Amino acid sequence: MVKIGDTKAAFIIKGTGVFNFPPYTNLFKVFVKDNRLYLNMIVRDRGGNIIAAIYENVWTMYDNSYEYNDDENAFEIVTRGDRKVFFHMELKEGAAHIEGFLFSENGYGLYFHPSKSIIGVDGAFADQIRPGELVSITYNIQRIFKYPRAKYYGIRETD
Repeated sequence: MVKIGDTKAAFIIKGTGVFNFPPYTNLFKVFVKDNRLYLNMIVRDRGGNIIAAIYENVWTMYDNSYEYNDDENAFEIVTRGDRKVFFHMELKEGAAHIEGFLFSENGYGLYFHPSKSIIGVDGAFADQIRPGELVSITYNIQRIFKYPRAKYYGIRETD
């Protein structure tokens, strides 16, 4: 099961475990091995360039215009300088909780984020982003970690 943040919005990935419907192909794969939830994915910027990759919950960063922090249950990528959340994922309660941007190599993307409706009800959205489309995105995702990582490795905002 994959959830959007801490909201009740969730989806279950069946079969191969690949989040795969055109044009959002192969954005991520979730699976269970030895009773543990695993995630494989590539985090890309809007141009399709690789920012980070995860293979069986081990992260590698490729773009130094972003910062990251992590612990054994969560990983977060923020923009360098202003430290706005680009993407984060946390494994808890048997589900992968994700928020932020996921782009395919062809420039199509989804923005998973929590939101309050006009009547104040908590909800979640997966806004579609198309290549070349001008989109004004507000970063309303709360950080999990403190920064910089060198000083606050694995330290959460709530610690």
